[in-house]
Amino acid sequence: MRILLVEDEPSAARMLAKGLREQAYAVDIAGDGARALYEMSITDYDAVVLDVMLPLQDGLSVCRQIRQAGSVVPAPPKARTVMPSMLLPVTLPAPE
Repeated sequence: MRILLVEDEPSAARMLAKGLREQAYAVDIAGDGARALYEMSITDYDAVVLDVMLPLQDGLSVCRQIRQAGSVVPAPPKARTVMPSMLLPVTLPAPE
């Protein structure tokens, strides 16, 4: 499984990527929202983990753009404090 980790704090990105790699995931790191969207355009990812507060483009905006493009459904953005109103639903569409 290939994961895109979007985190602008280098030490946090290294720590998270190390933990994921120890669980046998392939992990690429993007340090800002614009880079994340670029990486998504050239690589097929199975999941994306987003920081909410990113330079150039925030995580919620990146999440919306990924969904509009029809790509993978990202994991809920991570942050030190996440209010329920900040999360976008990460569920499959309701059956018709």
